[in-house]
Amino acid sequence: MGFGAAARRCIGLLLLGLLWSRSAFAEPRLDISYLPDDKFPIEAIAQAPPQRWQPLEGDLLLGFTAKPHWIRIVVPALLKPQYLVVGNPSLDFLRIYQLLDGRWTNTVVTGNHFPFAQRPMPHRNFIVPLPAVNAGQTVYIWAQTDGVLHVPIEILSPETLAQSDQHYLLTQGMYYGFFLSIAVFAAFLWANHKESTYGLFGLLMLAYAAVEGVLSGLAFAYLWPDLPALNQVAMPLCLTAAVALAARFAISVLRLIPGEFGYYACQGAFYSGLILLLASPFLPLAIALKACMMLIGGHCALKPAWGFIGGPNAGQGAVVIVLHQLFF
Repeated sequence: MGFGAAARRCIGLLLLGLLWSRSAFAEPRLDISYLPDDKFPIEAIAQAPPQRWQPLEGDLLLGFTAKPHWIRIVVPALLKPQYLVVGNPSLDFLRIYQLLDGRWTNTVVTGNHFPFAQRPMPHRNFIVPLPAVNAGQTVYIWAQTDGVLHVPIEILSPETLAQSDQHYLLTQGMYYGFFLSIAVFAAFLWANHKESTYGLFGLLMLAYAAVEGVLSGLAFAYLWPDLPALNQVAMPLCLTAAVALAARFAISVLRLIPGEFGYYACQGAFYSGLILLLASPFLPLAIALKACMMLIGGHCALKPAWGFIGGPNAGQGAVVIVLHQLFF
């Protein structure tokens, strides 16, 4: 079997694994609707006319908006206890109310602005237990965030949640193991050869691992659970550090020199990332994240050109940049 056939087979297996991971634990569709927050108390929201609620076919995804929204989930009768899972660990504020037989049975206040221990369960996502009841129950969620308002909701059995976590943590372990092993190997090469390219590549791999750790919520769960303020700025810091390191790595691996397009493009990305890295702790999170998205968009748009325009290693550099594009 040639290298190309082996690569195609590996990619096919990876895609099948990703599809299985999204479908193996899928639950039946829920009766979910949403309503923009008009600063009414939960009692008034629960009495809102049905026509005011807008049905949801999938997740609530409204992009960058600081406006809070209410989400209503009508849960059918449960024969055994289940878990309500809000699968976005980056949400800043969540208030969850459970209504059963006309009584408010539970209220949860949580989110990224609170210590990790304030979550109902010690989990990277926000999970609320649902009791087994013969009648239906209704759950109301008030959500607000300075980033992207994305509220994916599932109701999972304890067994399904455990299987989903096992698969997710396995893939995350493979991800971190891959990048950390490359970073350690690059560190040994840098120590032996004193070549800055190896050091930059190792730091870049660590930056990629850090971005995934913050995005998945595992960094908050295991590294700084009592520092929600740090968790608020971690994503802009990791993203800008990754862009700056990627730009410096491209200059080094392609041996770009002043006077070439790629050199100035990389320098612009590097200094833009460095400035945003220093400024992001002092900016509102929404502005910092939008600036990061613009920086990453420009970085990814220009990156393929770096391997083809200028530089004595443009040919082999193109291969490096294309592979690099797959990860960032």
